[in-house]
Amino acid sequence: MKANRLWIFMALLLLICIDMQAQKAKPDLKQHQQEVRDMVKFLEYVLNTLGSGSTSARDKDMLITESYAKIFRDAKVQIEDDLVEKRNVITNKDVQAYLKDVDFFFDDVKFEFTIKDIQGKVNANEKLFYKVSLLRNIKGITAESKAVNNTIPRYIEINYDPASQDLKIA
Repeated sequence: MKANRLWIFMALLLLICIDMQAQKAKPDLKQHQQEVRDMVKFLEYVLNTLGSGSTSARDKDMLITESYAKIFRDAKVQIEDDLVEKRNVITNKDVQAYLKDVDFFFDDVKFEFTIKDIQGKVNANEKLFYKVSLLRNIKGITAESKAVNNTIPRYIEINYDPASQDLKIA
């Protein structure tokens, strides 16, 4: 009788542990949505810091060479170059090249991201990712002393890595 109770107790304990592991493996979509929003805000902050005429060259260099890695998967992530108005050819750049261009093309510029939608999706490899639809507004002065103020739709893909339980812009 005691042996049966012990086996039942062990089986229940095993089931509880398995359930806890399964819950750990399942991503918390509500928490992810907040993390995605925070990531977009951090990207906005990075771009505004790079675009500010009052930011030191040392701080800009730190953002370009190190801080970007907090939110981007790696240095090879491609960003559509939207910094030059009325560009006829679509050009993609590596993260660091894009960030350097913010500093290069503008004397003082402010970025504002307005998130329209965040959709969780699963790709062909069964990996979870988030597609963020937003409006990007830039307002400021170019390096050529021209005023700029434009708003365009932009999209950001943020991948979820279940192993590290981390989100990164891809």
